[in-house]
Amino acid sequence: MTFEGNYNTSPAWSPKGIASRTRARGGGRFQIFTVALGGGDVKRVTSTSGDNEDPSWSPDGRYLIFSSTRDGSGAIYLSDAAGTRQTRLTPPGGDDSSPAWSRWLE
Repeated sequence: MTFEGNYNTSPAWSPKGIASRTRARGGGRFQIFTVALGGGDVKRVTSTSGDNEDPSWSPDGRYLIFSSTRDGSGAIYLSDAAGTRQTRLTPPGGDDSSPAWSRWLE
């Protein structure tokens, strides 16, 4: 899938691509990266301090939720697939982790 970083885990599949947490070579913090299903460019979604882990795609593949310690405690964040807009969803001071989307309700 990718040779970005030296530790890639927690893949999340969508119809549009794969997201995973990746640790940079030489150690460091985990960040979220994506790659299209057919291969191609690896895109970094997060670039903050703290660890960014456990990505999960929205059912339509437009958004990712993930856990992050960027503000000192565990919180859940929402990001567009490109990583240009990220919003904290849970309040400060928690230990929130392992988010997951549910399927569309009909």
